[in-house]
Amino acid sequence: MHEMVHLYNKVHSIQDTSRNNTYHNKQFRERAIKSGFMYEENKPDPDYGWSFAKLSQETKDIINQMEIDQAIFTISRQGREHFEQIQEIDDSMNSIESALNDSRNSHAASTPSLTEEKKKRKSYYRWTCPNTNCDLIVRTTKLDVNIKCGICDKTLIVDE
Repeated sequence: MHEMVHLYNKVHSIQDTSRNNTYHNKQFRERAIKSGFMYEENKPDPDYGWSFAKLSQETKDIINQMEIDQAIFTISRQGREHFEQIQEIDDSMNSIESALNDSRNSHAASTPSLTEEKKKRKSYYRWTCPNTNCDLIVRTTKLDVNIKCGICDKTLIVDE
């Protein structure tokens, strides 16, 4: 139920902790009391503030009358810590993805794209005779060749 107080405050945009979520302030105390908690001392802990709220006897009696699994109240803290760990992992993943994208973008600017590279590395090259009366076509796998037409004696030109 302690975590439910945090959840209520979060939903209503009420900041109830400070010092990296360890010190519980007056806003936490006020909502905790309204939610059925009590404090044995009327002063905050120097390190954790109003964190050490206990369920009042009246609240315990109400909960005990409910037909619910009482064990559900033992996992709330783990749930919050688990959520925070997931959030940290998610933030780390976003940072890594962002850095990778930046790296890829800078690399892409300095290197040809895949389609440009495929154009450069064709599996064959098509050569045609520049003479319009000759329809000679030759295909080669190499670009650095010198081919002459046997009909008109002109050097063939590679098609783009």
